[in-house]
Amino acid sequence: MFIISYKSDSNIHRTLMNYALFGRIVYKKYKDRKYAYYEPGMLDEKQFARIMASIIAVKSIEGLDFDVLNMYGTLEVKEEERDESTMFFETGKEHWEKIAKERACDITIKRKKKVIRTNGK
Repeated sequence: MFIISYKSDSNIHRTLMNYALFGRIVYKKYKDRKYAYYEPGMLDEKQFARIMASIIAVKSIEGLDFDVLNMYGTLEVKEEERDESTMFFETGKEHWEKIAKERACDITIKRKKKVIRTNGK
C-alpha cells in the first residue's frame, strides 16, 4: 500500500490537484431538473482511502501522472504496511456517484479524461 501526502502553495492549486486526482462533478440545471456530469480523475478506477486531509492511501500507483500533480504542489509517496480492514476503500467514480445520489441528481460520466493545466505555479 502506498501513502500519498500532498501539499499546495495556494487554494487554486490544491483544488486543481484534487480535481486531477479524484475527478469532479459539474452540476447543470435544465428544465427544472438537475444533472451532474462526472469528469474522471486519475483515481477513477483505482481504490483509495482518505486517511486525513491531503493524505490518502492507494493500493497501486500505476497510472498516476506525478508530473501533472507536481505542477500544483509537492507530493510525498511512501510504501507502508497498514491494516486495510480498518480503512474504507472506494474508487473516484463510486465516490462521486454516491454524492450525486445524495443530492438527487442524474449523473452522466464524461468519456475523456481531462487534464487541467495552468501556465505556472
